Amino acid sequence: MKLTTTVDGVEQTLELSGARAASSIVSFTLDSQAGQADIIPTGAAAYSIMHDGLSYQVTVHDGADGSFQVEVNGFAHQVEVRDARRWIRGGGAAAAAGARKIKAPMPGRVVKLLVQTGDDVEAGQGVIIVEAMKMQNEMKAAKAGKVGRLEVAAGDSVAAGQTLLSIE
Repeated sequence: MKLTTTVDGVEQTLELSGARAASSIVSFTLDSQAGQADIIPTGAAAYSIMHDGLSYQVTVHDGADGSFQVEVNGFAHQVEVRDARRWIRGGGAAAAAGARKIKAPMPGRVVKLLVQTGDDVEAGQGVIIVEAMKMQNEMKAAKAGKVGRLEVAAGDSVAAGQTLLSIE
């Protein structure tokens, strides 16, 4: 399966050859680099991944806008996945239209707002820092636009999946 992905504003091509029924090994090519990973589900949206002798704990949170908030060993990333076989009416502009919500990947505390309502932001720009499990995670803008409504303030506690701010 060939997919086009955008991770923190950087577009990449990902090809996957799935695991067999008795194996958790997945072969992949990310841009031009090939590899294999052992992927084991550890929860509803959590995975333990071994790749090149390193262990990664990954959780995936669905965004209301079709994107994902993916946390890898405590670091959050904004991810969009487009299947090359799917046709989107109106092309790429249709996917970029509308407000995008930045959501908390897990329970935590807002450490710092890097933007204010009305600020212009670029795709991949840091917009808010949330501390979870003693790690500070910088949430990034999934698209260029203008900061809409801020739903939280510095020092606020947040729940997993809670909307932090929107980008118009």
